[in-house]
Amino acid sequence: MRRLRDALRSVPTWVVRWVLLSVAGVGLIAVLSFPPLMRGRVKAVAEKRGLEVGVGSIRPGWFALKLSDVDVRPEGVRGAKLSLSQVEISLDMWMRPRKVAIVGGHVEADGALDDLEKEIDAWRSRHPSRSGGTPSGKRPLEVTADAISLAWNGGVDALEGSGISFARGEDGTRVTVPELRVRHDAWSLELGEAGARFSKEGALAEAQAARVAVDLVARAPMEATPKPAAAPAEPVPAPAQREDPSPRSRRSASARAKGTPPPAAVPEPAQDATPLLSLPDLHAMRARLGLLAKGLAKHWEPEASLRVDGLSFRWGRDADRLTVGPGPVSIARRGDRLLVEFSTNRATGSPSGTPLSLRGELPLERGDMELSLAGGPVALAPLGVKEGAGGLTDVGRGTLSGKGSLVLADAGDALAFDLDVGAKDLSISNPKLADDVVRGLAISARAKGVLNDKGLLRIDDAQATLGALRVAVRGTLEQTGSHALGSLSFAVPQAQCQALFESIPSALLPTLSGAAMKGTFGGKGQLQFDSRKLDDLMLEYDFDNLCKLTVVPQEIDHGRFTKPFLHQVYHPDGTVGQEETGPGTEAWTDLGAISPFMQVAVLTTEDGAFFRHHGFNHRAIRESLIANLKARRFVRGASTITMQLAKNLFLSREKTLSRKFEEVILASYLEQNFSKQEIMELYLNVVEFGPDVYGIGHAAEHYFGRKADEIHLPEAFFLSSLLPRPLAYHKTYERGELSESWTRTIRSLMETAFKRGTISRGELDYGLSETVMFHKPEQPRPPPRSPVIGSRLFEQSIQK
Repeated sequence: MRRLRDALRSVPTWVVRWVLLSVAGVGLIAVLSFPPLMRGRVKAVAEKRGLEVGVGSIRPGWFALKLSDVDVRPEGVRGAKLSLSQVEISLDMWMRPRKVAIVGGHVEADGALDDLEKEIDAWRSRHPSRSGGTPSGKRPLEVTADAISLAWNGGVDALEGSGISFARGEDGTRVTVPELRVRHDAWSLELGEAGARFSKEGALAEAQAARVAVDLVARAPMEATPKPAAAPAEPVPAPAQREDPSPRSRRSASARAKGTPPPAAVPEPAQDATPLLSLPDLHAMRARLGLLAKGLAKHWEPEASLRVDGLSFRWGRDADRLTVGPGPVSIARRGDRLLVEFSTNRATGSPSGTPLSLRGELPLERGDMELSLAGGPVALAPLGVKEGAGGLTDVGRGTLSGKGSLVLADAGDALAFDLDVGAKDLSISNPKLADDVVRGLAISARAKGVLNDKGLLRIDDAQATLGALRVAVRGTLEQTGSHALGSLSFAVPQAQCQALFESIPSALLPTLSGAAMKGTFGGKGQLQFDSRKLDDLMLEYDFDNLCKLTVVPQEIDHGRFTKPFLHQVYHPDGTVGQEETGPGTEAWTDLGAISPFMQVAVLTTEDGAFFRHHGFNHRAIRESLIANLKARRFVRGASTITMQLAKNLFLSREKTLSRKFEEVILASYLEQNFSKQEIMELYLNVVEFGPDVYGIGHAAEHYFGRKADEIHLPEAFFLSSLLPRPLAYHKTYERGELSESWTRTIRSLMETAFKRGTISRGELDYGLSETVMFHKPEQPRPPPRSPVIGSRLFEQSIQK
């Protein structure tokens, strides 16, 4: 050492300085050239792996590299990009990567899932050496990542997540997902506080989530009839109502009418090409589930399991949304099948009641797929149903029960179903159901049958009950594209009318509060149709209705209408008022003081079988069904004059199920307790003919400046043609004259009345020669006419 020290001391100073400067220069050159060298190295390694990599900056560390703003794209995979904020690579003594730590990043993808999967599979096939697991005997590269976000936009499908972290080591990979949202068409899924563990080969070993919410957004309901932006300037009246050919039509309403068809000015609704029923595509369903099963079989460990502490389902929109849950669910692989289980006893944590369980079995290779339901009754509140959700109230009392199964055949050619569900003590608040809360509903439904891949739905046994009312249905419906062929039979077992009446919650029958019935009710029938020949639709039924109201509220008692009474009217501004009418009042016109042509007109346009039916025109029901099937939506009703009177006399205008229930019962009550002449007289005195124009007396004065007994044939048909939309059609009067098309329609309706035998040839000829002339308040009154006296033909026609 002494010699070395002495030797160094003998070296000239300039030599020492030169060596030091040279070493420093080489070090400086190495540091300055390191990033470009490593950038090239990163690029070369990435190219071998089929990746396009861009690096913002590289900083060397002690056996480490720190990269910032790194962008990665797989070659040939369009719309997929990985952006990383910071990447730190730890190196071993041979300068090989030992560990990668990522902090902050974003994974972005665009395009349909199928297209992305094909492109990724193709990319993997081009780089097989990098797609497998870690070679035996080699230590895997440790990778950790924190604060990663995901975003995929696939059109109707989408995925979004944030705060994701994962770590890959010798024992496999662990992933933590604080929040993830998935959307597919009308479905969406939200996942929170989830984690998963994967084996070294990438198969799922275990997964759990604190909460999962599945949301099904209900599609906006179709309107029963399209709502025009404004009332038509030249309204078209309703078609002439066909007559029921004989009293036997009560038992058979399938024979076609022999009379004249509706006027040419009123065409039949155009037939819609929309399928009658939205039946599922069984092969597509089986294929999707099969792909899911194959994916699970490939990426799940034999004993893998998934647990969700709180699974909830939501249906509907906004305030009408119905929520069930949260409750626990487990998914486990057992051999060659995947089992999904949910049971309400674990969801409620309460020993009361019988658990309601849902179990699904999905084969990983081949076999039938099955979903089964069993158990109950279980209360709605512990199920997670919130007060007010879906209109449900008092959820602490309502209960639900069910049993049955759905089995999808392995070949995807048949779906067998056998389901039986029921609910008791339900309370529902829904403006489409009733004005008040409907309480104490007890309903159940059963359906057993098979749907095959040819579009054939076979109903072996279907039943629906509402208290004592039970309806049973069986038959077939075959649908191919927009073509449908149906054959159904139905039956209503005989029951006591009072029991049926009491089965209907009082909120659905507010007008009949306190009423009582006697007698029995039952019936049966069948329906057959071919959507290519709907005019030949066959509808037969025989209802044995012996129900009779024995106790009624004072508001509907027959005696109330034999003297002055208050009638509810609706003003054009939407407000509601009352108007005094009835025998002896200024607003009332006795039937004998009304032109008989007015009866001829309403019988032609509203109810041709009025004097022969018992409240319900069965021919009109059939034709309404045909029109609605053709249009694939509600376009025509089948209200009789008696049913219209029930609505005008007793009920509000709100379109609710409650009003329809009451309308049916009250129509029967009117027919049993009022004569046909009394019903017609009441109808013509309370029906609306225009804005604040109620009753035939007011209508004759308003439109023509005449008394009700002076109305001639074309004037009567004009008034009856206003009845479907009296406020909108009043614009014809405001304009001052009828359009040519309106006049042609009235003439056609008069000819229909002649062919039916309700007017004579002379009355028709005279009516065709007349012109409808309106009277305005500022004009002088027209000269008075002699009261119209109908021919014997009219009297004879209503007596047949």
